[in-house]
Amino acid sequence: MPSLFTRLNTRTEAWNSLRRRLKVDVGVEEVPVEEAVGRVLAEDVVAPIDLPPFDSSAVDGYAVRASDTFGATRNSPRLIKAEEVARVVTGGPVPEGFDAVVPVESAELKGRYLEVYSPVPRWGNLNRRGFDVAKGQRVLRRGRRVRPWDISLLLTMGVERVKVFRRLKAAIYPVGDELAEPPAPLTAGRRPESNSFMIASLLKSKGVKVCTRRILRDEVDGIAEALAEGLRRADIVVTLGGTSVGKKDLTVRAAGRLGEVIAHGISMRPGKPTALAVASGKPIFCLSGYPVAALVGYKVFVEPAVDRMLGLSSTPKPVRGRLALRVPSEPGVTDFVRASIHLEGGEPVIKPLRRGGSSLYSSLISSEGVIIIPYELEGFEEGSHVPFLFHEDPWYPVLGLKP
Repeated sequence: MPSLFTRLNTRTEAWNSLRRRLKVDVGVEEVPVEEAVGRVLAEDVVAPIDLPPFDSSAVDGYAVRASDTFGATRNSPRLIKAEEVARVVTGGPVPEGFDAVVPVESAELKGRYLEVYSPVPRWGNLNRRGFDVAKGQRVLRRGRRVRPWDISLLLTMGVERVKVFRRLKAAIYPVGDELAEPPAPLTAGRRPESNSFMIASLLKSKGVKVCTRRILRDEVDGIAEALAEGLRRADIVVTLGGTSVGKKDLTVRAAGRLGEVIAHGISMRPGKPTALAVASGKPIFCLSGYPVAALVGYKVFVEPAVDRMLGLSSTPKPVRGRLALRVPSEPGVTDFVRASIHLEGGEPVIKPLRRGGSSLYSSLISSEGVIIIPYELEGFEEGSHVPFLFHEDPWYPVLGLKP
């Protein structure tokens, strides 16, 4: 195991070392389409039919032969025999032999004739068979997270079941003698443990099932025993706290008993004490016990690991905005600065919030996202236009981390 903080790892070094060692067999299962929202497809979905399955009308009106309408005007309508047209409705089939639809507002049936007041081109107001989706077309790719509108398409095509990757399982262990299950009174030597619920919620939003969440005491044997249990039951193990260099910071030592600690100390702020370990191909993420630092550790390392295991990739497009204040930074450390964003005269304006205090919940509650100051810079000047990343979006693609 490497010495504690004798050398800070860059996020890229740490992530690349981790991703090379991940060997989690996720597995595949088949589920009913209506239960597939949020799941990740394990194979492509190919359209079994054409959509629409017939030529259909895009409007309410009359199916006609386009050539019969050419030259029609309000003052000089074209007359078509009633038996040579067909009344159609939006989405309804267009009978064979017709190649256009006159909207109902552009025609009027008078006795034995349809008066047409406006010409329509061939295939005008008509959706050809397979116009929306062609039979045999790949409509959903492997690795796509199924969304609600995907369900509508699948059921419309008659698809009843899809193959998805098995839900990943996670074990979460907050560490510390001072921690108590909430609700608990906050005293000088006791505090309710809540950060694990934040991490659990983040994982659940990715479709991960949290199978274990338990507070551990500052005792290396007990921590190692719990981590071993977590590795047996789950695909991912996350710890919170005990990652610094104090006498009671035993989490990383316990992880080292079970596998290889590949990084301890990351050149980022907050979250410098973050550690990464691997045991039997499964990741152990040792995150800070402070809420802001834990969130940063999750976004930088846990989230891309989950996406890698499930074959997902994300391409968020950061919003660029004008910086309302100067933000200094220390070279050699990547800074994740909490910030809010609002519009001024139609322009996005980014307001940095308090830099320090990774234990301050208010800086998370008041922020919508972060700005990232690269480790080689000394900060951003007021008025600079910089990228803004929302908390809800993946950060790792912008950080250059490949899942």
